Amino acid sequence: MKTRILALLFCLPALFATTAPDVSASAGTPDFTEDFRPKKTAFAFGVPVPLPGERMFLVEAKVNGVPAKMLVDTGASHTSLDLSWARKNFPDAKLRIVSTNPAEQNAYAMPAQKIPLMAVAEFSVGGNAFSDFFMPLVDLRGLRAALPELNDVAGILGMNTIALAPCRVSFKNRTLAWLDREGLAGTPGKKKLDVRAVPETDCVLVMISSPKDGRVLPALIDCGAVGSSVPADFWIGARPEKIRAVTTTAAGTQNVEIAFGVPGELKFSEDFSLKNISPELLPPVGNAPQKILLGLDALSRFDLIFDREKGEVFAVPLEN
Repeated sequence: MKTRILALLFCLPALFATTAPDVSASAGTPDFTEDFRPKKTAFAFGVPVPLPGERMFLVEAKVNGVPAKMLVDTGASHTSLDLSWARKNFPDAKLRIVSTNPAEQNAYAMPAQKIPLMAVAEFSVGGNAFSDFFMPLVDLRGLRAALPELNDVAGILGMNTIALAPCRVSFKNRTLAWLDREGLAGTPGKKKLDVRAVPETDCVLVMISSPKDGRVLPALIDCGAVGSSVPADFWIGARPEKIRAVTTTAAGTQNVEIAFGVPGELKFSEDFSLKNISPELLPPVGNAPQKILLGLDALSRFDLIFDREKGEVFAVPLEN
């Protein structure tokens, strides 16, 4: 039976404080803000940070001085830590409890739930430093069990950190690099994608065209998912065979039978498309919105540059 990772951590929606110990007044603890962005940043602009890993993209980081292997996930709204890892390494940390408040229009949000937060004084990724913010603590046991290379993952590097400055995720070179404006402007061959923001997050939806009828739908840019997925009626046809798989999401693990499309062309714009893509085909689920994903099977064919400040995303073909 095949094991796959699908949307390891969907977007955490807007968070708001509930009745809980107010740790924001503690010595060395940042004030609470709903966007969870660090108060201070220091970027090594243009310096690539290695992303080791066999299938997924991992990065070596430090959390309050403790080494932490993080999964790079553009489909995750928040940089977060595994609950058990945080308890082991910071047993005396005071936690703040918040509740999620998903926006109705956010089909990618996790269900409403209570989530503990841990104050982080220092967080570093390569030569890039971030300080004074909160990280959600989430249960990543299902994630760790899904793939051996994720067994010791300590957390997830999400979009609220990735998008703090223009950032290039290179799937060709397996690197991540934050860019200044000059570096972004000087990137050759970049192609602007038609994108939309996921409500109340820094995650991004890219508009893709159906090879069957030209219909355009938004898909979550999600390098935390091994494969892409589209509605079955969006694609030109299905392969005759189906595959039984173990699917791991933020909600848990389940056995499923999945169908894949025959190889086809996934179109982003008049001058940019990907050929021989075979996405998972999603069956209809009534009136519920489907979580369409653009995963590593497609993303590995080009680099991405995120520019949150201007609301732009660029694809960089691998020859550039």
